[in-house]
Parts: sequence; structure tokens; C-alpha cells
Amino acid sequence: MGRTPWFVAAAVLCLASVAASAVEPVDKGKSTARRPAPAIATSEQVAADPAGVWARFMKEADIETAFDAFDALDAIGATADGVDADRCRDQAAALRDAVTLAPVSIAVHREALRCAEATGDSATAEREAAALAALSKHALAGAGGNPWQAPIRVLSPRDVYQLLALLGYEFRYEYYRDVHPGRYFPMVVAAWDPEAKVERHLSFDYVDATAGISRGDPYAGYPFQRHVMAAAFMQAQVKSGETLGIDLEAMRKALSTDDLMARRDALREGGNRGGMLSLSGWLSLCSSWDNRDCSDGLIDALLPLAEKKHALPMTLLATAYANGIGVKQDLKAATTLLDAADRIWHGHGASVRFAAADSLLHDNRNTAFALARLHKAVAAGSADAEMLLAAGKLSTDADATLSDADIAVLQRPSNNGQGMGQALLGEYFDKRGQRQRSEEAFRRAAESGHPGAQRVQALNAMRDGQPALRWRATLESSAQAGDNFAMRMLAAEAMQLGQWKRADGWLLAAVETGDRDASQELAEVYASGADGLSGDLADAVSMFETLAAGDDEASGRARRELALLALDGRGMKRSRQRARAWLQTDAERGDVESQAMLGALLLRTDDQGGPLDAAAGERWLQKAVAAGSNRARSEYGMWLYASDPRSPERRRSGIEIMRRADPKGDGYVEVANNLAWLLCVSAHADVHDPAAGLAVAKTVEGREGIGWGVVDTVAACYAASGDFATALRLQQRAFDALPRDANGKPQGSSGIAQRLALYKARKAYREPATP
Repeated sequence: MGRTPWFVAAAVLCLASVAASAVEPVDKGKSTARRPAPAIATSEQVAADPAGVWARFMKEADIETAFDAFDALDAIGATADGVDADRCRDQAAALRDAVTLAPVSIAVHREALRCAEATGDSATAEREAAALAALSKHALAGAGGNPWQAPIRVLSPRDVYQLLALLGYEFRYEYYRDVHPGRYFPMVVAAWDPEAKVERHLSFDYVDATAGISRGDPYAGYPFQRHVMAAAFMQAQVKSGETLGIDLEAMRKALSTDDLMARRDALREGGNRGGMLSLSGWLSLCSSWDNRDCSDGLIDALLPLAEKKHALPMTLLATAYANGIGVKQDLKAATTLLDAADRIWHGHGASVRFAAADSLLHDNRNTAFALARLHKAVAAGSADAEMLLAAGKLSTDADATLSDADIAVLQRPSNNGQGMGQALLGEYFDKRGQRQRSEEAFRRAAESGHPGAQRVQALNAMRDGQPALRWRATLESSAQAGDNFAMRMLAAEAMQLGQWKRADGWLLAAVETGDRDASQELAEVYASGADGLSGDLADAVSMFETLAAGDDEASGRARRELALLALDGRGMKRSRQRARAWLQTDAERGDVESQAMLGALLLRTDDQGGPLDAAAGERWLQKAVAAGSNRARSEYGMWLYASDPRSPERRRSGIEIMRRADPKGDGYVEVANNLAWLLCVSAHADVHDPAAGLAVAKTVEGREGIGWGVVDTVAACYAASGDFATALRLQQRAFDALPRDANGKPQGSSGIAQRLALYKARKAYREPATP
């Protein structure tokens, strides 16, 4: 079928390092030496239980061994027309191994079947035919065509084209549905069904399987692994001149720039190669950008494809006519094109695809023309059009009321292969205050793998105080499915625990999709200076500087981080003036966190041992305190407490400011930690109040992700209150959590070990009196 040039290169790239560097394709004619191979399953087992074999394969297989199976296929020299019987005999042992190495591969079983038929091995042919029938039936069950179904899972692109051959379909064109992978990275093949005389759009995914069995590289188990796999396949496709990869590369290039003309040029490059993603993106760009040159060449790129009677290009051309993009608006021409495309596209797919694009072009609201197309498709029996109409009610009107029929459509199993329908219902019932129905819908959506619903489930469990074991797996599944918020939550937890490499792993995929908050957090990870990360301090500074050039929340955070680095002289020359400049503008704009940091900076000692500008520092902190900043309460309270040891009034004022912190606000753990510490260990009798300190400490003791420093404070409060058993247990936990050097020696506060010894001796810790 002419679809083999890039497969071997893709396999080699998938087996490469995380960098996925380009590798020359291996020689397809080489002889494959037989070697012992770990058997996953036999053909008989595949025929009996394909789902069970898939589960076992994902649990036990590794990518290198599994992809070794394809060497045998290369060695037998299979083509669309048949196999060479002599080569089949020469490679018989290797082919038998291949069947057990990759028992889920349709391609492997089909070539084994064709070789058995070519060599007259009827017993093997019968086994492989049964295995193929079972695998194909399993692949097609409940999966395939639309975005709310799960894609057909395959191990390799070879399996895609072999399944088409088994079905008797003729390949026409293909395209990726998304720019970046989530749990899946759907590749849609438009194939002609000569029996039904329709074009079928079947969605396949091989990224989830290859990522799942890639166990040895640094990002195995993180969402970024899927990005590595997707990039490897794209590189192989581009290298082989495949439109599929060139189209994706062009779309990614377009999205990487804010220059609209450069974006148009990238999309035009992909569109001129027949890339469906690029052509769709080109249409979208020109619909929102008032530039006469934007659509130059667009219609010329679409016309030859539409003239081939390919349904999607016909639909895109209809979109251009309906919206007057590159041509004069002509709804009659659009209607003619869509009617013709609907006759070709199975299930009136042209009207469904047109309406989906129409909604994106018009701020999530369908035009009357698009709605009429959908209703016509529903009348013709299109289930996909019914789904789009029901979902569209919720996207266009926050107060929309769904009919019982709408709810039934959204609940259909065929609309919940990835939990889409149930997730929409979860949001709908939640807005209407029907909590029980909302939770049930979200639960069903989460069970089907919907990332947003899984995140909701995890957040609800966290809100209810359930232990991490009850929600972390759900949150991780959400992250693996592409939910950037879930990735950032998992990274934040890892950062709190000082697990910088884990945080790095969780953030990389979100950063690649353009998430600025994730970029900010990854820069913070790099700024930690921890070993084994994907970037270093220089990368952190570069990322912060890029983010700081903007004007959103991430930009402000980046400027605050740059100020801290300038203060510490990390990644740049130490400069209080530069740090002050980073903070001043945002503070004057009313940014509370910048006010708190600027105030703290101005209260720092200068080269003569005094504050840089005490009066200004206090004014900024007072502003931030008045605005409700817990961080400002912590900074200002500690300043008042410590700045004049001879003033009980200032000490008490500082304590009172910290007492008024908001337990639900950001930065509460920091202020509570400082307050509890002072109350429990202060040398000043007018401050020392262990009972009050323990009460404050208990408000943070059970929070997830508190670091060893906070545990140290909680332990000190238990000791001050006379509970040495609890204090000793917690202090041991703090000591065990200290970072270690290469020899395993604890690094950090020596006071941790000293207090551990005190509690063993049943003695509380008190700070020494300040001179």
C-alpha cells in the first residue's frame, strides 16, 4: 500500500534516547538471527482473549524487545502484493519469535499468515487467521472515528495499514487530530470503503502503547514520554517526506510564533503539501486576521484535493465559501460542496466536521447555516451530529436547559469512549446545584479516562481530606491524559518535598504545549540547582527573562524570581538595585506579592549592617498586609519581632500581625510555621506560649507536602508542650528528610540533629537570648 518507508526509522527513533536524535533507517533486507525471546503470548492465546493479551503485553513487554519483532517483517521483504516464500522459509524461526514478542501487532500476525499460506503451512495459517480476526474485532470495538471515541489502539503504524488491508479499504489520506499528545495522539486515516462506497475516517493511536512499554529512559512514566514518542514518529515521517509529519511540523512551527505572517507562511508550507492540520489552521487564521494577503494560495491548495472527491478537503473548501475566506462568500456553493461531501463521508461526517469548525470560527457559537446542516444530518441518522448539537447547547449558553433527549445523547456509551459526554453532564448538573448527579457523571467520565473529570475527582478527594493514596493515582492519570493543571499540581507537590527531578518530569509536557505557568514552574525547578534535571540555572534565568517580558501573572512571577536570583547572585551578578528594579514596577501597579517582596528586600541589611530603607520597607509591607498577603504578614511580623529585642511592644505587634493570617490563603504554611516557632521556642517570656504555638502548628501538621523545616517546627511545639514521644517521632522524620551528599551525609540545618538529641533526653528546645 506504499506506506512503509518511514516505519523502521520511527522504530529506531523510539528506541533512542529522550533526545530522539535522527537515525538512519536500518537495512530492510538484512538477515535476522534467531535468539531466545521472552514470550508474551501465543497466537492461540490472542485468538482466545485479545484484551487479556493486550493487558499482559502492556505490563510485561519492553519497547526494544517488542520492536525487534518487526525486523522479521523487514527480512521477509513483504509488499502489498505478497511475500516471498523462500524468504519466509529462511525467516520462519524469527517470525515465530516475532509472534510471541509482539502478539498484539496485527502486522506481525498478518505477515505470519501470508507466509504460512505462501509456504503451505495450513496449521499456522489457521492459527494466525484466528488471531487476526480476534485482534481486529477487539481493535474496532467501540473505537474509531470521532473525537469522543477512544482511538483504535495499535502497536505500530504498520498495524494501521495492515488493518485497512484486512478490511478491504483503500488508503486516501491521513492527518493528526491534535498538535500534541494527551493520553493518545490520534492519527486519522481517511480510507475508501469500496463496498459501501463511502470514505471512513478511522482514528488510530500507537503513542500510548509505545510510551507504556518504554521503561528504561528518564521520562518513562511521565506525560513527556508520549511527547518524545510523538516527536520520534514525526521526525521519521518528515525525513521520509511523508505529508503526515510535514503537516504536523508546519502546524507546530506556526504555533511557536506570534508573528502572524510567519504563522501564515508555516501553514501555507504544510497546506501546499496537502496537510489537513495546516489547511484547517490556515482557514482559522484568516478568519480572525484582517489581512488580505493571509489567504493567498489557500483556495489553490484546496481545489486539487477537493476535485479528487476527498471529503475533508471538500468540507474545508465549503468552510472557505461559507465564511468568505479567500473567495467571495457563497452559501450556495458551500451547500453544494457539503451535500457532495456528505454523500461520500460516512455518517454525514462533512456536516459534522463543518459545524465543529464553524463553532471555532465564531466564538463557540454555530451560525444558522451550520445548525441547519447539523439538523439535516440528524434527520439522516447521524449520531455524531446529535452529540454535537447537545454539546453545543452547553458551549453557547451557560444557562441552557438540556432536554431528557439531550441528556440521553450525552450518556450514550458511544459518546463516552473518553468520557466526553458524561464530563459535560457533570459540569451541567454542577451548575444547576444537582451535586449527586454531578458527582455520578464525573465519576463515570473519570472511569472512561476523561482528564478533566479525573482532576475533579482528585481535587474532591483532596478537599475531603482523603490521604494521597486515594487521589494521587487519579491525578496522575489525568496528567498522563494531557491535563496541564494536573501536571502542575503533581509538580508543586514534588517541589514542596524537594523532589526536583520528579517536578521536572511532570512539567515538561505542559511546557511543550505552551503553558506559561508550567514554564514558570519549570524555571523555578531549574533554579533549584538540583542534579539530574533537564536544565540548569542558566536555563532558569533565560526562561524567567523570556516570561518577564510579558504582562500576565506568569510575567510577574518571573520578575519576582529574577529579583531573588539577583539578590543571591545566582545566575547573574549580585545586585540589590537590580532586584529592586524587578519588583518596583509591579509593586507600584498594586501586585501584592511584589509589594511583600519589595518590602522585605528594603528591610534587608546593607553593607553597613542596617536596612536598605526601613521606612519604605515597612510602608510596602503594610500595604501588602492590608491587602491580605500572608507572605507580608510573615515578613513584617518577623521583622517587628526581631528588629528591636528591647521593645516588647514591637514583638507583640509582630506576633499579632502573624496571628491574623488567613488559613485558607496562599503562604499560610510559611506564616504559621514562623508564628508557631516563635510561640514554642522564643527566649522572650512575653512571647513564649507553647499551648498556643502547638495549636497553630496543628493547623499545618496534616497538610500534604510540608517540608522538613515545618516538621521540625511542629516537633518543637510538641516538645515544648511536654509530648516528647510525638516530638521525637516527628523530629526523626525531619532528620530523615534532610538532603544528603554523595556519601549519604545529611546536609542542611545542624539544629535538626541537635534537637533530635534533646528530645531523646526529654528536653524541649528554646532559642538563646538575643544580646
